[in-house]
Amino acid sequence: MKGRIFGTVLGLSVLLALGVAAAPRPAAAASAGRLGSVVVQTVPSLAGVAVQFDGLSTVTGPAGQATFSAVPLKDAATRVGVKTQVVSGGLRVSLYRVVIDPNHPSFQRRLLLELTEDKRVSISVVTPDGRRVDPSGITGLSMTDNLGRTLTLAGSQVAGPVWMEALVPALGKDGIYGRLVTYTLQSVMVRGSNVVNQGRLRLVPFSASTWVIHGLFFDLSIHATDALAGSPAGTSVKLVFPDQSERTLTMGSAHAARFVDIPRGQYTVVVQGGVMNLRSPLRLSRDQELSEKVVTTGDAALLLLVVGGGAALAYFFGAYRRRAGSLPAARG
Repeated sequence: MKGRIFGTVLGLSVLLALGVAAAPRPAAAASAGRLGSVVVQTVPSLAGVAVQFDGLSTVTGPAGQATFSAVPLKDAATRVGVKTQVVSGGLRVSLYRVVIDPNHPSFQRRLLLELTEDKRVSISVVTPDGRRVDPSGITGLSMTDNLGRTLTLAGSQVAGPVWMEALVPALGKDGIYGRLVTYTLQSVMVRGSNVVNQGRLRLVPFSASTWVIHGLFFDLSIHATDALAGSPAGTSVKLVFPDQSERTLTMGSAHAARFVDIPRGQYTVVVQGGVMNLRSPLRLSRDQELSEKVVTTGDAALLLLVVGGGAALAYFFGAYRRRAGSLPAARG
């Protein structure tokens, strides 16, 4: 009997002790909110993604899932974060948005982390012969994607690999899925001229890490001859590009010059070395040979001679007519 009473008293003492020890916990829990577990799931499912929650950090497992235990459940969706990072496979991921899964137990929250995926793509603009165009000469590369957006890159960006959006979250009939992003090339501007046909070339970054763009470049050969005699003439030729930049080549003894890998477009050709520099417009859309005329000193002398001789003849003919008109009429 005494043993039973002692056991009861001991049990009450233990319960009281536990009650006293646990008494502060409800107050602490009330201040921090209800505690429980937060389960995060990346969409698409990606392993190795670093996820933060209230100062804690973990990495998703093979199925793209991670769990934070004994954390506040209140406003869980605003407490989670994913920094932009590169994961295995060379993809760069960024947080698009957080969606709360309504199907969860009382002491758990399930969060869907929708991620965008970027991929590094090397872009090269080449001539028909496969020679790479110097990126410093590319003033702009413009493309549109299947989401209605426009992406413009400068030449300095084309010089190295570029991060391009490859997959974005989208809502389908079966839930959220990763939507492939495709790009359509609109223009590649080189010295003021677009060297591609708009809308002809497409890229899917998710399945390609390189993009070789074959531009419209042509060769231009220029021969210069005397305007009157037809013999070779001229010392140099200046080509004025669509952006008004210039390039000059010496013609040499052959009185000819060849410009290689010139962007298609509207040009002005100026052959130098004569009395006057004649300017000729040119629309370049294929490999072309051009014959230009040069007004040499000999041409100028001959023209002066012709013009002077004509003037002299006109003067003497006019003087003769005036003299003939002043003579008295013959008597009958």
